[in-house]
Amino acid sequence: ICIHRYITGFINEFHVSEKKEGYLDSYEDGCFVKTRLFQETKTILKRQGIAVLIGHQGSGKTSIAVNIMNDPDYKNWKKLKITSWEELLALSKTENDTLIYIDNLFDGFLYHRKLEEWWHSLCFFYFESIQPRKTIHLLITAKEEEIKTSCSFIFADKNTPESICFVREEWYPLTDYEKKEIFESQINHAKDKTKIEKSVDTVKLISEYKEGKERLIGFPLCAHMYALEEDQTLRDSTIFTHPRSYVRRQICIKIKNDAENVVKTLLLTLLFTNSQNCTVDLKYGDDCKNFLAQQTSEEFITKMQPLNFHDMHSKAEALQDEILIKNHNVFELKHQIYIEGVCDYFFRTHFDAVVQYFPLDILRNCEMHDVPNDQLETIKTRLKKEIRKQAVSEVFSWKIFKNQKFEQYVCDELQKEEGFMDDLFSPDKSSGFGYPASFWASKLHLPKLLKEIMNIAKRKEQENLQFYYAMFGECCAQNENYITVARNKQDVDILQRCVFTFKTSDGY
Repeated sequence: ICIHRYITGFINEFHVSEKKEGYLDSYEDGCFVKTRLFQETKTILKRQGIAVLIGHQGSGKTSIAVNIMNDPDYKNWKKLKITSWEELLALSKTENDTLIYIDNLFDGFLYHRKLEEWWHSLCFFYFESIQPRKTIHLLITAKEEEIKTSCSFIFADKNTPESICFVREEWYPLTDYEKKEIFESQINHAKDKTKIEKSVDTVKLISEYKEGKERLIGFPLCAHMYALEEDQTLRDSTIFTHPRSYVRRQICIKIKNDAENVVKTLLLTLLFTNSQNCTVDLKYGDDCKNFLAQQTSEEFITKMQPLNFHDMHSKAEALQDEILIKNHNVFELKHQIYIEGVCDYFFRTHFDAVVQYFPLDILRNCEMHDVPNDQLETIKTRLKKEIRKQAVSEVFSWKIFKNQKFEQYVCDELQKEEGFMDDLFSPDKSSGFGYPASFWASKLHLPKLLKEIMNIAKRKEQENLQFYYAMFGECCAQNENYITVARNKQDVDILQRCVFTFKTSDGY
């Protein structure tokens, strides 16, 4: 009842914006193959009024969704693309024959505190608009890893959405025939632009994809990249076996071959607009420069030189389809794999500036392999800055912590600066759960760091409380949804009871 009153009041004040034509046009490639995954998603959507298409990167989720929206069955329907739970609520009284699309639900940091608002909004919209009316449909795409963790936090009965509206890529894997159709369709669509040799060994490439080491990048995206590659020296099986390596190489070449540094400046600008979910007009270079300075500082602009903010719009037009996509007259990096590739390039070429100024949602995904000792100080400074802002869970989720050398380095620094440790005992604000560093070090499997935290906790006479935080973190690592069990996060007795009564998903 309280949620209903809150939502009803909110709807009266919120006006939703329509986003559809540009998005559908940008993904209209004329070479779509109607796979079993497409057919099942469409069937569930028509039957239930809601479908959540779940899969890994590059599996064709967005393409399937767009082609469902363009399907003749929805020809006369109104179509809306939304990006926030506020917009969804505002549509609860929308007219009949409306198809609403949400792309990459829960994308971003998994412990974002907006998760609960999304869940309540989805439930409200389903029971208020979809179930009773049958003429309002909601189509959602989501990454496998994001939906798995997010649903653990919010679903009271996770089996219900699983049985009603989930459609998983793994349930309908591409057959060799479907792969062949996808590959040949992409080749035919791109042949006028890329002059691909007709003697492409389709069977060999499909076979090599099966043996690839980066299986989490789907075949449709690999086939698309292969077809659009104009350079014969880059068009090889690496695209299927090591797609991330291929994208990184492709981006480096594009930047290196541009002597005027416009490509470099363009990709840097789009990396920030993507992170901040905002747009800038690439025709106005000064506006783009001011945008970057506002997001970071003038010092950042200086450190990233050489940059060239002129003629970026023309350069973006030239890179369309290859690296960028044009969505409603706004250019974006076309896929998450390209965002990662651009981020990796700047990390390797402008280390200090990237570590100091890149947003956390970008920075934490940098692999940061083989960081020299003289550069570790820069990372430590940023780490301390974010921990003082109580963003512990985000900081500890940095991929660099997978490097045991770095984890040991942080432990050594903690011994030198014990005052720094006081911030780690504060509640985390970036997740919305409020647990301190001992919990996150345990949950995210950082044993060396946890040991050092516990040593300092002992000296500060907080050993008992921090011990049960750590034990509770271990429980949550084994069962994600257990994170919501502790009602009073500061009460050691409650934490102790949660630990003693814990059972794994297998009931042990």
